[in-house]
Amino acid sequence: MLWVDDWAIVAAHLFSIAFSVCNIMSVKHGFGNHTWEVPKPERIQALKWSLIVQVIYKIVISLTKVAILLLYLRLFSVQKVFRWLCYALIALTVLSGIAYTPLTIWQCSPVQAFWDRSIPHQCIGNQHWRLSYSVINIGTDFLILFLPIQRIFCLQLERRDKIALIFIFSLGAFVCIISVIRVTTIRRVGKRKDPLWNTFPLGLWSVVEVNTGIVCACMPMIRQSLSVLFPKLFSRNRTRPSGRSLSKSASHRSYGLTNGGSTMPTAAICWTKHEEENIYMASIKPGRESPIFRTESEERIIGPENADPNDMRIFQRTEISIIDSSRA
Repeated sequence: MLWVDDWAIVAAHLFSIAFSVCNIMSVKHGFGNHTWEVPKPERIQALKWSLIVQVIYKIVISLTKVAILLLYLRLFSVQKVFRWLCYALIALTVLSGIAYTPLTIWQCSPVQAFWDRSIPHQCIGNQHWRLSYSVINIGTDFLILFLPIQRIFCLQLERRDKIALIFIFSLGAFVCIISVIRVTTIRRVGKRKDPLWNTFPLGLWSVVEVNTGIVCACMPMIRQSLSVLFPKLFSRNRTRPSGRSLSKSASHRSYGLTNGGSTMPTAAICWTKHEEENIYMASIKPGRESPIFRTESEERIIGPENADPNDMRIFQRTEISIIDSSRA
């Protein structure tokens, strides 16, 4: 079943394909060469594709960040403050994309003046508004990177799970570094004497940023696919220090802990061990605890009191409680 964040990242990926195609077309027509070395018809085509690239870039960046934040809401929506921070970042990302996309299209009036400066025109300074958008972009990158750290490191994870998380966050930090490097190339864009050459580094780092961001957004979910291809390496049925492992029902069954009608995935469950009975118990931490009790029908099903009095077998009764602290 695809969730909203899945659809958002699929849309981002489709736009990233269009982004790459438009970059290829601009390079085909001379983007990356010195402007005076490219014939005017080719130069016009290269600049047309370059304008399309700038528009698609903002769409891809916005969709990727929204997809990551929606994933956070699905996995870590335990505290009200965390949810509101995610909503605020989603609003900031969407509004900045809406504000700067028309500004990109109509940075010159008429629009044709972007690729043909020989006609009468008026253009705004590229350097200042590109820099302002990049500052917002970098700020949201770092906020998205550090937002879930506290939630993730409260989980009781094994070493290889922690290594996987460190790798994911390292990739996210790499995206932030790319965004910073990209800002350093904006100063060259304002030099209009050689636009095909001066804007090439900016376009190059934009391609790296867009595609690395999509890979980073997909990393938390890639384990499910890898567990099918490499079950021994990525299976959740692991041996614990006591020599016991989770039972098949605990490690492979899909549990649905509900919170106001929304299902909490198994990734949000911390497994802890009950020392006296060597039983692994599931709980959701941290938060206000509210126990979930068995129903009367469940007592009749699993309780030994309904057993046949003539049955001489020995019954062992085990109490397992599930703590639901997902209510903020």
